[in-house]
Amino acid sequence: MKKGEGKSGGPEGDGSATVQEPDAGDGQPVRLQKYLAMCGAASRRGAEPLIAAGRVRINGAVVTNPATPVKPGDSVELDGEPVGRQAHRYVLLHKPLGTVCTRSDPQGRRTIYTLLPPEFGHLAYVGRLDINTDGVLLLTNDGTLTYRLTRPEFEVERDYEATVRGRVKPDKIAPLMQGIREEGELMVARSAQVVLTTPYSTVVAVKLTEGKNREVRRMLESLGLVVVRLTRVRFAGLEVGDLAPGDFRELTEDEVKGLKQQSGVSC
Repeated sequence: MKKGEGKSGGPEGDGSATVQEPDAGDGQPVRLQKYLAMCGAASRRGAEPLIAAGRVRINGAVVTNPATPVKPGDSVELDGEPVGRQAHRYVLLHKPLGTVCTRSDPQGRRTIYTLLPPEFGHLAYVGRLDINTDGVLLLTNDGTLTYRLTRPEFEVERDYEATVRGRVKPDKIAPLMQGIREEGELMVARSAQVVLTTPYSTVVAVKLTEGKNREVRRMLESLGLVVVRLTRVRFAGLEVGDLAPGDFRELTEDEVKGLKQQSGVSC
């Protein structure tokens, strides 16, 4: 499958989803913080410092309260540029090893955005993967969906396969499901199982429902295991399929509906 093509293989009429956001709150006012996220201008958390810094105007007036209501017909600006509803885009990237999830890297490392065409440069990644982790990575400008997919209370599943050194027995990884406390954080796997063993290594499948920083690595390392490879094989039901590392495609309409249904977002 070529970069940028949908599942049916064509650039047009391929079932990939470009969904226009409906009026905020079905014609009702929405909080400024949520509005910016819905428009893809920033995440809800990222919108707070922008608003507090006086960078946002509603109908020409600077607003510093993230709870300020935005009504249908209001003019919203960020740094003097209009902020409006954008057509939502949803892109699945097979993130390769050696790339970082950031727009620019002070160390000069290759970022995931170098793999995408300029038209996708405004999309935000949903759940960071570190430089030494490859696999499924979703990018979108749908702020509402991003919020739901990344919040632990919605229990969106993330599946990983970790290759660790040596032969590991199932009882060794049982504590992952009981919960491991490390650096003051409690980390619990929904499931963990040994799926492959060789004389020198073991592949462990781990399912999580939240995405703490380096969570899988930290959990396994706390058991004295050395992780030599980590791949996110599934995120919210999405898999890379036949995408080669570095390749991408837009999601189909059915895939977008599936993401929204499992995260409680109205389609």
